[in-house]
Amino acid sequence: MDAKAYYDIGLSYFGLNVEKKDITAAIKNFETSFTLGYKDAAYFLGHIYHYGHGVTKNFQKALDYYLRGYHSKSYKCGFALGILFVSEYNKAEEAYIYLEASFKGLQEEADHGDVVSMHLMGGHYYLGFYAKRDLTLALDYFEKASALGYAESSYMLGFLYDNPEVGIMDSIKAQTYYELSAKHGHAEALYILGVQKLKDNEFKEGYRYLESAASQNHIDAMFMLASYLEVYEKTNTAERLKWLKMAANQGHVEAMFKLGQGYHIGTFGNVDMDEAVSWYEKAAVHRDKNALYNLAMIELAKNDKDIPRLLDLLESAAKLDHPHAQYNLGIMYQRGEYVKENKIKAFELFKRSANLGFAHAQYNLAVMYYKGDGIPMNKEQGRIWPEKASDQGLDIASQWLLKIIEAENK
Repeated sequence: MDAKAYYDIGLSYFGLNVEKKDITAAIKNFETSFTLGYKDAAYFLGHIYHYGHGVTKNFQKALDYYLRGYHSKSYKCGFALGILFVSEYNKAEEAYIYLEASFKGLQEEADHGDVVSMHLMGGHYYLGFYAKRDLTLALDYFEKASALGYAESSYMLGFLYDNPEVGIMDSIKAQTYYELSAKHGHAEALYILGVQKLKDNEFKEGYRYLESAASQNHIDAMFMLASYLEVYEKTNTAERLKWLKMAANQGHVEAMFKLGQGYHIGTFGNVDMDEAVSWYEKAAVHRDKNALYNLAMIELAKNDKDIPRLLDLLESAAKLDHPHAQYNLGIMYQRGEYVKENKIKAFELFKRSANLGFAHAQYNLAVMYYKGDGIPMNKEQGRIWPEKASDQGLDIASQWLLKIIEAENK
């Protein structure tokens, strides 16, 4: 077979009239095609690593393939480089150069029936990074490519009709195009349909869609599968653990936190604090406020506390608006525990936590206002805040309100 034949086979496994999507087979054929000199195969190799289709995202690898293809005069790679430089490297000037250099060639390919170039021209007119944005032209190109069986174009049409910001909302058309795209194995379309099916209580069908998306390394689908099992199949912990680890290992931060939490409270069997801390710390690297707070609470429970670490964790979580972290740090400043007493800082932290709806902070804020504890007395605010806490069922706030009423009625 020649280079073009391998390219066409790769495309049939990846996105054009796909009967059974197979990323491994697609990569193998694209690699052979590119080795034999077919320049546009580099576009798909870069695309696969750029967006993490069945592999771990690798922007450097994507960039290398795109550049190799571009220097071999692949207009598709020129477009892809423009998108990569805008979306991942925030380099608009470099992006414009690549988009400008590839535009006319891409347009000519599209006009001569190249389905992938049709799709990319649709992208040009939808995004408007180089060509003036023209939704009518974008839809025309996407519709032509979709009619020829290109899954990515069918997905884009579903997205455009599903997105209120675009201004052409049509739920029936969106559903039709998502289903068409999913039929050819498009991971994001499968994910969207899977979530829809779960919301409609069509659990078996939803799970099937999500599994298909997850098999292509769609990390949100992996996490959604784990979330579904947590709610509807609580005893299936092994399967939930599998999906959480797959998502976490691909960089899904909430999955990292959920793993830490599961090992922390024994959801997956016995409590394993080493595993809990390990996963919490991975999530904390990404500034996950819940992971930071839980690490702080683990540190606080130790007999030999690392006070600087404890305070750093709490302050980091508090800055990210974790209401419990703000409250606990406020308590420390109010009492002078592990820090120098500072009633003003305590008040500020309680107020931030209270504004986020944390009842205990609302109560403490009320007491400080009513008594003038380290701040100017404000009895009106001292009555307002305990009412908010009492409405949430905090008994101590209800009792405080009764005391205030009794005292003022004497």
